[in-house]
Amino acid sequence: MIIFKRKHLSIKWGIFAGILVFLAILLLLLFLLQTVYLDDIYKAAKKNTLNNANDNVEQILDDQLGNLSVMEQQLDELTAEYDIDIQISGEDGTLLYSSLRMYENTLPKQFYQDFYKRAEKNGGSFTEEIAGDIQRDPFDLFEGNGELPEKPTDEENEAVLPPEKSTGDGNEAGQPPQNENTGNGVSLDQTPPSGIAQESMVSVRILTISSTPYLTIVSARLTPVNATVQMIRQELIFVSIIMIILALVLAMVISRFISKPLSQMNESAKELAKGNYDVEFHDQSSLEISELGSTLNYTARQLKKTEQLQHELIANVSHDLRTPLTMIQAYAEMMRDIPGDNTQENVQVIIDEAGHLTGMVNDLLDISKLQAGVTQLNKTHFNLTANLEEAVQRIGRMASANEFTIELICDHDKEVFVDADEFKIYQVVYNLINNALNYSGDSRHVTVRQECIDDTVKVSVQDFGPGIAKENLPLVWERYYKVDKEHLRSFNGSGLGLAIVRKILELHNAQYGVDSTLGQGSTFWFCLKVSDE
Repeated sequence: MIIFKRKHLSIKWGIFAGILVFLAILLLLLFLLQTVYLDDIYKAAKKNTLNNANDNVEQILDDQLGNLSVMEQQLDELTAEYDIDIQISGEDGTLLYSSLRMYENTLPKQFYQDFYKRAEKNGGSFTEEIAGDIQRDPFDLFEGNGELPEKPTDEENEAVLPPEKSTGDGNEAGQPPQNENTGNGVSLDQTPPSGIAQESMVSVRILTISSTPYLTIVSARLTPVNATVQMIRQELIFVSIIMIILALVLAMVISRFISKPLSQMNESAKELAKGNYDVEFHDQSSLEISELGSTLNYTARQLKKTEQLQHELIANVSHDLRTPLTMIQAYAEMMRDIPGDNTQENVQVIIDEAGHLTGMVNDLLDISKLQAGVTQLNKTHFNLTANLEEAVQRIGRMASANEFTIELICDHDKEVFVDADEFKIYQVVYNLINNALNYSGDSRHVTVRQECIDDTVKVSVQDFGPGIAKENLPLVWERYYKVDKEHLRSFNGSGLGLAIVRKILELHNAQYGVDSTLGQGSTFWFCLKVSDE
């Protein structure tokens, strides 16, 4: 079977492609919004304007209905502000206000009654588009069933205009103005080009003011957007070309800025994989990449330290295994070759060295299981004080032969019980005492102390040897770590005791540590919670 391995895109080209895709999506959205949907957006905005104007009309009617002059002034300002036309009538079609001054006396009541009925059928309001120019020909809004009233002539329009509007702007009396507005700033003489259909939008609403219903018709002319669309399309083409050029340049700069330090780190990582732990990762281009470089530098230092410890472990284990094996072999050959040397003392040496060798192998197995996480705790309720006494007595018998003394001190006579793995806690105490004997120095004395602090019991093992420098304290828990770097055969152990102690105490979630002063000795301690039973 042939397996095809997918090729990954480099981060430089990935960023480059991502920026181009983003630009394409952005330009597509601009094109759709500014050309395809521009008319819909414009009409939606115009509809929202008419609805807001109707809200303002309702507020003006509610506040100024009793003061017609102020009301008309505010409505005139509203029509100018929104570029709209407003007509207000009663339920029976009686006109109350109209910004279309030239038609206000010619439109019949049926014009307003028809819109009132339609608004009632639509829940009190409706908004729609119509064909025609509202500001020039409001008769387009009339949808009555009867005969339409005749559209007023220019002379009639002039007759219905207020006096101040028919004789202003420097024209002679009786002559229509040359550029008169219809109340909202739109010229009556301004006609759309021939062949272009003018559209408008009307918003109709029934308002109830002081228990009296009123009809409001708010209308506005819809400006054709075809010419605007053509202009925007040409601008978008020009803008797209510029944006594509800028995006290409920006994508190259950004991709190079990000990918270059990563490529350098990749080369350094390859050197690290080859075993060159002195390699350095330096980069300050960004916070994340700088943190990555710091992490890789820390990893390189830890790998270097691990390799050194591995070399020391191999050397120390080889030394500790070779010593008992050499003694076993030497005494066995002596007993074979020399008649009469098959004595009890020689046999005991072989037994002791074989036991020492067995203990080392067991410790290696224990530390391997603890580090692999396969060791399970068997917690029981047991007497910690008796556990300490047993460990002190057992090691004390062997230590007394070499003139070592071990003292157990309890701060009270009451026995202390804890919930923990009894065998493993015994192993912790045994290894701590054995380590203290190895470094007790000329004093050859070790003190084991049990102290109760609130609901916690603290067990400490103190020697009076040379002590440990402060900078070396965190390292003493490592396998086969030696402060003086000169490996000495332990009094009765494998050299893995403190590493096993640390793993067991971590399994119990117990606090532990070491305090030491150069020339005065060291104190190793751990704390367990006293059982409530």
